[in-house]
Amino acid sequence: MALCDCSICARLAYGLNSVFLLDYIWVAEDGITTQSFGSQAWDASLSVQALLAGHLTDELGSVLQKAHEFLNKSQVRDNPSGDFLAHFRHISKGGWTFSDRDHGWQVSDCTAEALKCCLLFSMMPTQIVGEPIDSERLYDAVNVILSLQNPNGGVSAWQPTGAPQWF
Repeated sequence: MALCDCSICARLAYGLNSVFLLDYIWVAEDGITTQSFGSQAWDASLSVQALLAGHLTDELGSVLQKAHEFLNKSQVRDNPSGDFLAHFRHISKGGWTFSDRDHGWQVSDCTAEALKCCLLFSMMPTQIVGEPIDSERLYDAVNVILSLQNPNGGVSAWQPTGAPQWF
C-alpha cells in the first residue's frame, strides 16, 4: 500500500475538481452567480456568515441588505393549513426551509443558521441591513428548533422521531 503526501493529494483533488468550478460559480451581467441545488436559504445563511466573518460590512452593505431581505421573506410564516398534525406534519411556523418559503417544510439546521444570521443582522446598523426581524418571529424560530428536539437530546432535521422504541 502506498501513501502519499497530503499536500500532493489535496492539489491533485483540487486539480481534478477545478474543471467543474465554472459550472458552479461564474460572473454574469448582474454579478457573481452560483449554481444551486434548490438550497437558497441554506446557501444564503452560510454565505452571510462567511461575509460577516470578513469584517467588510461597509463594503458589502448592499449585499448584506439583500441577504437580510431574502431571509426575511424566506421564513415560513404559518403552519400547514388544516389539521396538519392528523396528516403527520410538524409545525413549521417560524422555520426556514432548505430553499424558500414556498417549500414549506422546515429544516432544523437551516432554521438555526438563518436565525443566527438574523440575530447578527439585528446587531448591525439599520442603515446597512435594514430593520431587524420582529422578535416574535425569532421566538417562532426558536420554538421550531426546540420542538424538533428528541427525548435523547438530538435534534431531528424535519420532524421529531415517531417510530416506536422497538424499531
